[in-house]
Amino acid sequence: IIGHISLRKKPSRQEILAAEKLYDPKAKLARQGRFWFKHLPLQTKLQLLIQPLLFILLAAANLGVANHLKAQMVDAVQQVAKSVANEVIDSANMLMVTGQIGDPANRKLLLKKISDSSNILTLQLVRAEQVVKQFGEGLPEEHVQSKLQRAAIETRRPYYSVEEMEGKPVFRAVTPYMVSHDFHGTDCMACHQVKDGSVNGASDVTIDMTDAFKAYHWFMVKLIAGQVILQILLFFFIGWAIRRFISRPVQDVTCHLENLFNRDSNMSHHADIS
Repeated sequence: IIGHISLRKKPSRQEILAAEKLYDPKAKLARQGRFWFKHLPLQTKLQLLIQPLLFILLAAANLGVANHLKAQMVDAVQQVAKSVANEVIDSANMLMVTGQIGDPANRKLLLKKISDSSNILTLQLVRAEQVVKQFGEGLPEEHVQSKLQRAAIETRRPYYSVEEMEGKPVFRAVTPYMVSHDFHGTDCMACHQVKDGSVNGASDVTIDMTDAFKAYHWFMVKLIAGQVILQILLFFFIGWAIRRFISRPVQDVTCHLENLFNRDSNMSHHADIS
């Protein structure tokens, strides 16, 4: 017997409808549908709880590794840009000491040799206003041509960014050169009649990062593939562990209890729940 309806008094229409709804198979399925998780096997419930958590943890770990790798990649190319900027000013100082800096051909050759020795797309050495006033305007490409160059000269702070040029990812570095009595071993005040600490100009370096980003994207593909494989392996391992240490012992205990309450059971065997 799964239920009854009392006939000691005439049921109301509302009671009849409630009783019909209670024993209606469709209504029963609807109630089960609202509590679908409750009727799932124990192993499935645990998997539904554990797997999303594992996915979030693995994805967060991969994101952390990716951000760290990207930061290392940017730091490496930034060090290259700093090295190029130092090489430019050191070479320019050497030309200045030997008296060859005044020849535009020597300045062009200097920048060309440095550009050819590294993975550099563009390299420009620009003059500040105080250098133009003392030594002249120089070559057209030595004039300040962008807001970034002017900002680096005026603020006396370097500018670094990852940009896109002609469909390629590039790293751009604008480095100002400040006047001092000992700038990389050279006394700038010996030739430049300007204020100590002011800026004579800046170098604008653009480095191609296509190969670096290809390596980064290929690493990300392998990282995501590794996460998928690890997630699948963990799915089967966790399923085996749940069956071995949770589902099977619970099932054995349940069967043992059913035998205890079964009238036909002789209770002559013990349930192994170890």
